[in-house]
Amino acid sequence: MADPMTILREATRAVPAVKYALGIGGVLAAVALVYSFKIDPRVAFVGTIVVLVLMGVLVVFARMSALPGTKLHYPALVFTWFVLLLFIATAVSLFTSVFFKSPVDLQYWITGGMTVTADLPLTADSGWRGGGSSPATYCGEQLAALKKQMPNRKIEIVDMKEDHKSEYTPFKHDYYRYQCWFRAT
Repeated sequence: MADPMTILREATRAVPAVKYALGIGGVLAAVALVYSFKIDPRVAFVGTIVVLVLMGVLVVFARMSALPGTKLHYPALVFTWFVLLLFIATAVSLFTSVFFKSPVDLQYWITGGMTVTADLPLTADSGWRGGGSSPATYCGEQLAALKKQMPNRKIEIVDMKEDHKSEYTPFKHDYYRYQCWFRAT
């Protein structure tokens, strides 16, 4: 049985266009990685474009720096090293962010959910308002709004409170104040 690398080398030698098929296969593998890490496809697309542009510039400057007789030899050499160091710094930052939550917590790329270290307390206060509602209705509306704002968190109502006061000017007017406490995990 032949080794896969030998088969690929022989196929590329026999049909040079195979190297383009291998490039397309590499792009498809990158797309599969994007979806497996649950990265937003828009972010991956923009990142791919930026990487391709930088790779093109790097190749041009690498070729220029290989020609010592040109005026651009030293600027090309400096730029080549700068791009290489920038790539290394970005790779290290992404690696530590995903696996060690530093400098930014990106661990959800692997786990698929937000990592929360502690419960997040939330409150809502309606202020004084006329009648016609209830704490359950008001808090339910606030809960729905919070769930929409934070779709990756489990949010629940912890407590509700209703205050009441009446004013006579000269007729009686009832005012209500609703307060809600939520927990987001």
